Amino acid sequence: MEPARTDSTPTRPRAAALRRFVALFAVGLVGIVSAMPLIVDLVADVFATLADAPELPFAAVVALALVNPLLLLALATVVGMLCAPRVRLRSRFAERMAGAPIGWPEVFDGWRIALVVGAGLGVALVALDALTLPLLGAGGAALSIVEGRTLLVTVAGVLYGGVTEEILVRWGLMSFLVWALLRVLGRGSDRPAPALVWTAIAIAAVAFGALHLPTVAAVVELTTAVVLRTVLLNAIGGVGFGWLYWRRGLEAAMVAHAMAHVAISLAALAVVR
Repeated sequence: MEPARTDSTPTRPRAAALRRFVALFAVGLVGIVSAMPLIVDLVADVFATLADAPELPFAAVVALALVNPLLLLALATVVGMLCAPRVRLRSRFAERMAGAPIGWPEVFDGWRIALVVGAGLGVALVALDALTLPLLGAGGAALSIVEGRTLLVTVAGVLYGGVTEEILVRWGLMSFLVWALLRVLGRGSDRPAPALVWTAIAIAAVAFGALHLPTVAAVVELTTAVVLRTVLLNAIGGVGFGWLYWRRGLEAAMVAHAMAHVAISLAALAVVR
């Protein structure tokens, strides 16, 4: 007969890993669901522009819209679980799902910093948006980040941007980059040097900006100015979120990303008439 399990019994590694995967995947899925109306509309618009594109039933459009986000979310969740602990990057939520305690004072302190950083980034991006839009010509007006900031767009920004994209880009991609750079350049060290982490933050931030290009391409032609502006604006946010992930954990990056979207929507109320 097996001994009765007590609270002090160590969690089995496989069970703990499964709980962490399910928990992170589930919160990322919430973000995908929040953005589904926007994603479905985008997929439908892309198909409408294709020559000889078959007419698809709505269920098929939804399925196509879900395939890539779900696969990428699952991959990023697993990659982050494998790489992040090896390079001292953290998700307190994932750790708690594995049975570790949470130091709430430290967490709340990180979130306070994240709210300030996120609000500042949101305001800065609105200002940069206004400065760079004239460089794109008449067609560039469609790319304004303060236009069309409906409640649906804001909620999708908070949940998909603030949660799902942080799992994809910071937890998955950035953790992998730090781990890979440490293996190649770390000279046997088990702790990544700041310069190495900053390199990973910058690469992940640029990749984060580039990932927005397909969406932009569905709206306007991808000229050099459009590409540079899209990557730059998103990379600026990505650097801030990456720094918070490194110094304060994944959840702080999520809070800052979500707050940036809230700040942009609030600014839109003030500047859009």
